[in-house]
Amino acid sequence: MRLFHLVLYSIIISMGLMTSSCKENKILFAGGFTKEGEKGLLLFEFNEKDGSLKLVSQWDAGTNPSFFCFSRERNIIYTINEVMEFNGKPGGGVTALKFNPEGKSLEKKGELVVPFGGPCHISLSADGGYLLMANYATGSVAVVKLDENGIPQMVSDTILYETKAPDVSHAHMILQDPSGKHVYITDLGLDRIMIYDFDPARGKLIPYKINSVPVSKGSGPRHFAFNEDNSKFYLINELGSTIMVFDVVEGEGLKLIQTIQTLKEDLKAKTIVPIFI
Repeated sequence: MRLFHLVLYSIIISMGLMTSSCKENKILFAGGFTKEGEKGLLLFEFNEKDGSLKLVSQWDAGTNPSFFCFSRERNIIYTINEVMEFNGKPGGGVTALKFNPEGKSLEKKGELVVPFGGPCHISLSADGGYLLMANYATGSVAVVKLDENGIPQMVSDTILYETKAPDVSHAHMILQDPSGKHVYITDLGLDRIMIYDFDPARGKLIPYKINSVPVSKGSGPRHFAFNEDNSKFYLINELGSTIMVFDVVEGEGLKLIQTIQTLKEDLKAKTIVPIFI
């Protein structure tokens, strides 16, 4: 049952809910790291009344499907493959699986090698035509074009950041804002937030006027979210144990307005080795 325990841990990192035909239950997907012969994408029924999970099935989404995103319009799950070599070629991977809600089943529809390797985050562009990927291990990002059926077709853009010590990039999250105007990237290694415009015709990231927003050294910016009207940007810093709040100012980037500690003042910091990056 080692795999089952593995996935329970990985729910913390990457999970998603989909409504099933059951009134009380929803479908939950969990991804994680795999050993040879293991299937890394698991499908559960989640009981909202008592909080219980029932394992329904396991599916092959390639090696180490540690994070994923959904296309609800197409019922497709896109998983990263957090590796440095994919299908015998240097780089990470992305795998697309079609979800059948009636049969509660998945079918692999396509996969693609992504340059540099070590992906840790994936999201859909605002128009649903591209995947945006952040590669932690290599300090890079990539844009993947989808075909008319939503299957990964080609890599349309890549950016490789600083890789020489002591300035080593670790891109950790990439997401287009709710308005679809800009793409934001957190760089845990270089303590900054990168901002780009996005060209949907060519699938290219174009440096924004204010391209780099620094945060306090040692913060380790990781994940972020926007409020509904896109006026606020909320950032969690993994290493500094803080939450930062920014105003989103068109033409000026992000303006820091608040920093909150996530630890009690009398709590002594300890080094924690995470199970997953």
